[in-house]
Amino acid sequence: MVSFTADKSRAQFYAGKNGIVFEIKVPKKDLLLQTLSGSTESEYLIIHGIGAKENGN
Repeated sequence: MVSFTADKSRAQFYAGKNGIVFEIKVPKKDLLLQTLSGSTESEYLIIHGIGAKENGN
């Protein structure tokens, strides 16, 4: 699984000054909401992150 955030400002914070933030579209059926208590990151897990294809092809 691969984790990501739906909060762009949080992604930019973690990427840092010289980091890169990627934006992707993932079908809701392939997402699992991170449910850790106290989490404030709008974090999700991509259930089948391995084998994703570039440009949605």
